[in-house]
Amino acid sequence: ASNLSSGTVATARMGSGTASSSTFLRGDNTWASAGGGAALDTDNYVKCGQRYTSAAATDGGTSPNDAWTTRNINYSWTNNGGFATVNTANSLVSLTSGTYYVRAKCCGVGVGYTQAQLYNFSQSSVILSSESSRMSSTTYNYNNVVVEGTFTIGSNDSVTVRQFSSTTRATYGFGRKLSTDSGISTSDYVEDIYFVLEIWKVS
Repeated sequence: ASNLSSGTVATARMGSGTASSSTFLRGDNTWASAGGGAALDTDNYVKCGQRYTSAAATDGGTSPNDAWTTRNINYSWTNNGGFATVNTANSLVSLTSGTYYVRAKCCGVGVGYTQAQLYNFSQSSVILSSESSRMSSTTYNYNNVVVEGTFTIGSNDSVTVRQFSSTTRATYGFGRKLSTDSGISTSDYVEDIYFVLEIWKVS
């Protein structure tokens, strides 16, 4: 064929197969289905966790010695898509069957050895775990552990997040209010957040 100076080339002349909005032209001149998974979007998204207004001046709670603690879910920022029910009375999120992507961030203050888990309360089983970490048992040593990944459930199950601590830290083991610093007034900020659970339904 002669060189093109204008216009377009018919897709049938470019390669074999069927060209459409869901295919691409491979290097061997074949139209093939595009790969990839579902995007993470806020249409199918829930965000909840442990949050207090700055005026409440509330710490995150006591970490026990050598024990698992269910992280407190007392607040829901977003719940879109109709696939989740956030139960703040018992810190559970009920999910419909499907495949999910999750990210949970848990803070600790001087709790010693620690790990967080996404836990299937309905099936009494661990779904995903964070890295194992150590937060020095000195009073103000502050850090986070993060659970992140994809999981699938075949039935309607309730999940929660739990965190291990090896050191008892009264009152603020699972988060210390910002206004603890004498230079910061509760009127200088809006909220204290100690734990965030985000879940996207992928399919």
